[in-house]
Amino acid sequence: MKLKSLILTLLISTGWAGIAFADAGYDAYEKEDYSEAYRIWKPKANNGDARAQNGIGILYYYGYGVLRSESKGLEWITKAAEQGQASAQYALAAFEAHDCLPSFEVDIGEYASQWCYLSKAKYWANQAYNNEDSSYKAKAKKLWDKFHLWEHKDHFEKQQQKRKEEGATLFKKVKSWLD
Repeated sequence: MKLKSLILTLLISTGWAGIAFADAGYDAYEKEDYSEAYRIWKPKANNGDARAQNGIGILYYYGYGVLRSESKGLEWITKAAEQGQASAQYALAAFEAHDCLPSFEVDIGEYASQWCYLSKAKYWANQAYNNEDSSYKAKAKKLWDKFHLWEHKDHFEKQQQKRKEEGATLFKKVKSWLD
């Protein structure tokens, strides 16, 4: 958990490269008025704004202005990542990699069998690397190399594709009921 906190702290302390956006929510966050940032971002996040979703995720993850919930924080960050928010994609890649490998000093060979987490890390690192917002490209590459992500199976990618297909099928079914 400490490593995850460090990663998020680094994202924030470096100016939120991919999160920062000129709005009152970000200004409130910078002034440590987290309740105000939440009040401003929440409606935007609910309406699908990826930057606001990422901001809400950070607030929940740390418990800034809201009751702390790492799971809710990661849920919001995931929503942002799925919409292409580069900083959220990188954060998820780092979370998954570090969940599998509890410390930077650990020999990678000890944990090579835990490919599922690293498969998720591989997926999100690849997304961040290929994002049109190239500000996380070098960080994603470093993560890719550090954790040997090229060695891990594509299980998570297949799960994501299956979920998209199931969602499309369900949408078509609901649409047919409404027609």
